[in-house]
Amino acid sequence: MVSHADRLAPSLREDQDRLERVLEASGLGLWELDVETGDFHVDGRCARNLGYGPDQLQASWDTGVAIIHPDDALRVSRRFEAHLRGETETLEYETRMLTHGRAWTWVAGRGRLVRAPDGRATHISGTLKNIDDDRGARRNLLLAERGRRRLARQLRHQALHDPLTGLLNRRGFEQRLSALLQSAHAGRRHALCYLDLDHFKVINDACGHAAGDELLRRLPALLQPRLRRGDTIARLGGDEFAILLQDCALEQAAGIAGTLRDAIREFRFAWRYRNFPLGASIGVVGIGAARQGMVSVLGAADAACYVAKDQGPNQVHVSWPHDSAIVRRRGELRWVARLKTAIEESQFRLHSMSIAPLAGGPPSHHELLLRLRDARGQLVLPGAFLPAAERYQLMPLIDQWVIARAAAMLGAAVARWPGLARQRFGINLSGESLRDPQLLEFVRGTLARHAVPPAMLYFEFTETAAIANLDAAAEFMRGLRALGCQLALDDFGSGMSSFSYLKRLPVDLLKIDGSFIRDVLHNPVDQAIVRAVLAVGAQVGIPTVAEYVETPAIRDYLRGAGVHYAQGHAIALPAPLEDFPGLS
Repeated sequence: MVSHADRLAPSLREDQDRLERVLEASGLGLWELDVETGDFHVDGRCARNLGYGPDQLQASWDTGVAIIHPDDALRVSRRFEAHLRGETETLEYETRMLTHGRAWTWVAGRGRLVRAPDGRATHISGTLKNIDDDRGARRNLLLAERGRRRLARQLRHQALHDPLTGLLNRRGFEQRLSALLQSAHAGRRHALCYLDLDHFKVINDACGHAAGDELLRRLPALLQPRLRRGDTIARLGGDEFAILLQDCALEQAAGIAGTLRDAIREFRFAWRYRNFPLGASIGVVGIGAARQGMVSVLGAADAACYVAKDQGPNQVHVSWPHDSAIVRRRGELRWVARLKTAIEESQFRLHSMSIAPLAGGPPSHHELLLRLRDARGQLVLPGAFLPAAERYQLMPLIDQWVIARAAAMLGAAVARWPGLARQRFGINLSGESLRDPQLLEFVRGTLARHAVPPAMLYFEFTETAAIANLDAAAEFMRGLRALGCQLALDDFGSGMSSFSYLKRLPVDLLKIDGSFIRDVLHNPVDQAIVRAVLAVGAQVGIPTVAEYVETPAIRDYLRGAGVHYAQGHAIALPAPLEDFPGLS
């Protein structure tokens, strides 16, 4: 009869064989510590893990040979003691153990305390594995991770810093500003300085970009010693810098900005035996709870910097509450957006104002005037938008629009009514257009495309624009004259040197500045200037035009003085160009 134990024996042997195979594959050796006697027993797998024969490791242990590295022995012993006291549920340790080849190798041990039925601790049984290769792999992984983190820090630094100066770049600056805005909403006060170098372009043009880059590299060393701990300076691009002043009232920020400006003004940049003076325009704004965000703060600081630049070199403009200069600047920026849209969508309109001969006869000259149609269909006069267009370099685009529109209308009209070619239409050109080397070719191509006789057009230049760059103006005027167009010099007499430079400009009409016409009946000085202009015009053979002739009395006085032509409300009111006879 086969007993129950006999029936279980094959199954138990299979389970034991399976366990042995698992242990062999895992590299785990078994050990046991008798808590009462302190005897330590290891199996053959533990021995093989350390290069010993089946009984050599146990013999070394029994004879007291130091198997555990002396530097690790105290740490491992404390782990065992803590586990015996019940402080840890599982015993875990790593240590160096002596191999049979007298070398140290890393092993990992795990164990658990075993208790008798009465609760008394009897022994700790556990496993031991050689992890020297694993530890080396972990060390390599750790080194790789450290390298990855170092590379990530470098990439993060590069993403937030300007490579030329080492300062924060715009992205890094915006992160810093965002943090200060959050703290400002909680009641703290900060300030922002927007700094633009005044003479940077001169250095770049005179010495090349290498000199400009070197100047930018030197600038942080000039500015940072004059800032407080916690302040931040960033390069936003080109020669524009921003300085964030943490926990700084606007009054104190104004003083710091003045110190920075003075440091830059006193600095002399030396490059290849040449010294260059510097200057800076700085706008200062406060950052407080009232500010609505990054865009508004940056916009206010940029506007304050432009106001400072308008005031002259080496200026600081502090944007105090209700700053009228900033309000004006923002209004101009709104005009800039409107004007760009007007150019793209052709929202301008042309009017004409006749210029009549005072000696009698029908008008033969007509000045073209610009108007802007707003969203309600109302016409806006140029005095509202031309200052912004001039400040933000939009006048060349507007001038080109006027030339193209006038040519299209006049060319179509001349094709229907050839007699219209005897009329003269004047187009005002800005000082920027005078300096545009491409404009002459634009005029030539536009007139040819619309078949407009060049003699139909005359171009007006203000005296101020002409003398600002006399050589360029004279050359451009000669080009227009060669094309067949006539030229008129507007606001003549407003400059002290008017008479001296007139002989250099090939003009066909002199338009007397309207400031001398409005009060000419009662002001002897105005009368004297009008007489002087007439004398000069007669000497060089150029007819004269009086502007702003608003009353019949002024018209009659000018006729008696010998002025050739007049324009103003006493002569004719402006009217849409499409209403001109022959154009409708």
